[in-house]
Amino acid sequence: MLDANALAALKQLKSDIRENKQLYTGVVKGSSNRFSFVIRDTDQVEFFLPPQEMDKVLPGDHIEFELAKGEKDREFAVVTKLKHSSMDLFVGRYEVKGQAHLVQPDDLMINKAFFIPPKDRKGNNQDFVACKVTRHPYPDGKAQAKILKVIGNKGSAFIEHEFVKARFGLSSEFSLAISQQTDELDANLIARIKDQRVDETATPFVTIDSAETRDMDDAVWASSNEDGFELKVAIADPTPWFKEDSDIDREAFIRAISTYLPGQTITMLPTKLSHNLCSLVPGYDRLSLVATIKLDHDGHVLGYQFSSAVTHSHAKLNYQEVTDFLEQDKNLGQPENICQSLKTLAMVHQKLNQQRTQQALVMEDRPDYRFNLDDNGKLLSISREDRILAQSIIEECMLLVNRLAADYLNQHNAGLFINQEGIRKEKREEFKQLIQKHCTDVTEVDVDTLQGFIQLAKTLSSQHPYIREISTRLYGRSEISHSCNGHFAQGFNSYTTITSPIRKYVDLFNHRRIQEILSGHPCKAMPAEKLDSLKQSLLNSRGAGQQVEAWLVCSYMENFEGIEFDAEVNYINGIGLGVRLTHNGVDGFVDFRNQKIKSDFNAELMSHTVGGVEIRLGQAVRVELDGINNERKQVQFKCLDLPNA
Repeated sequence: MLDANALAALKQLKSDIRENKQLYTGVVKGSSNRFSFVIRDTDQVEFFLPPQEMDKVLPGDHIEFELAKGEKDREFAVVTKLKHSSMDLFVGRYEVKGQAHLVQPDDLMINKAFFIPPKDRKGNNQDFVACKVTRHPYPDGKAQAKILKVIGNKGSAFIEHEFVKARFGLSSEFSLAISQQTDELDANLIARIKDQRVDETATPFVTIDSAETRDMDDAVWASSNEDGFELKVAIADPTPWFKEDSDIDREAFIRAISTYLPGQTITMLPTKLSHNLCSLVPGYDRLSLVATIKLDHDGHVLGYQFSSAVTHSHAKLNYQEVTDFLEQDKNLGQPENICQSLKTLAMVHQKLNQQRTQQALVMEDRPDYRFNLDDNGKLLSISREDRILAQSIIEECMLLVNRLAADYLNQHNAGLFINQEGIRKEKREEFKQLIQKHCTDVTEVDVDTLQGFIQLAKTLSSQHPYIREISTRLYGRSEISHSCNGHFAQGFNSYTTITSPIRKYVDLFNHRRIQEILSGHPCKAMPAEKLDSLKQSLLNSRGAGQQVEAWLVCSYMENFEGIEFDAEVNYINGIGLGVRLTHNGVDGFVDFRNQKIKSDFNAELMSHTVGGVEIRLGQAVRVELDGINNERKQVQFKCLDLPNA
């Protein structure tokens, strides 16, 4: 046995060896295979993590590592220390294999099952469960968890919704404290503060929404005059109902947005607010932020102002009845002042759209798709809904108000903005080379300035539509920011959103800033770390909706194996085609590897050539269902327009 001095010497030796090694820190990046990478903190360089090392860690872990060399002197990472793991809770399916009870996380990036000790087991084999990590796999690869909740099984009603909500931490319920605070609110507040606001109750505002909409957050009215038009847009104003940083406000921030799942809605605000006290329901006075906009006969903005007001919606109209009234002169059953306002709104829409077409960028209208579910939440059918006139009228009015709000907030150095950089910075040089090679008549390529980007996009649309189609695949995502940098994809100098404050926290935040400007109070900024959290919550909401839809679609499409469909190519990569079915919008993938198809892939032009047949973006194709990849929640097709397919 070693004495104390020997042990101390050994400890010092190990420390010296460790200090002499070149050690790095980085974040583990998962993959769908049994290997991964670690991204070094200092320079973002990736290093390979072989399977035996990946067994010790989880995606997102912050680790310490050293580099070793394998075959052909290729470097790989060896984990020397776990510094931090962000994975605490997860969802998955309970699997009983003999004496072993395991849960495999529902995450393609995690290739390890967690062992569930006897004391931490709940439910039955194949149940969907929510779990907590109790033992990290570092250093021996043995991971353990406890089951916190049984979500349900394959036959449970709305299991797809409940499972995805558990994965993203979404809940339809509000805390007891928030429910109690909401219960104490009543419409008397409107009467108490009415005298502090502009009285717009005589203006015959109407809401135009889907027939089933209950959270009505905007109402419109328009009239013509010698100078052109006056447009008024009333936006539901929740700001007086609860203070910033109150319990209700903090919960709204966490939720970030009302999440719309097929057949279910998780509201950002309690429904007493979003469906009643704040909603612009007809026949009741409501607190609103009103945008009053003066337009000339061609739709140019002559001036605008925002005001805190009390409004009174005179009617709840739906898109279809307004469209039928305007296009077919069908009886609307409304007073003449409302009918005349709707006709004027149609003229305003035409002028605004012409202005956008000339000065900005107008994307092609795409249909919406409605999921029709049964009482258990299973998908019965998908209905295609093409955009109609009344929807375009409201969209044009909201775009204008949002643009003017961005201009107003930017003048006062306040608020949050929605920016879009056009072509992603890392793709701009590649895009310029594409233009120079395939669009020789385009002499200048300026994608770094808004006006240059708009001009180039218009030129490509008219002269090189396929290159324009490719360019949209190179766009960066829109980003929320404190600075106003323009929205290139729409061709706007400035853009934000304020028209949905009972459904979107960005809009609610901007409402508070506008109210501060109107009242002469200093404007508050959102701290950077809070903004990052808001962005992540928005991603979670979007991800939840996409995952529920994908799961429902996979189950639904299992009934159509071997059936042929018309589709359009909407995505291309080196191994196949992404396609969208024309009649119901279902997305799927044609994997050439499954059909043993050899193709000539042109990454520059995003096309495949098979046996002399070229397939491009936007092309109509005929496909046949070829199975469902339930692990990836992906519908698979065969393309019937290819040789030997």
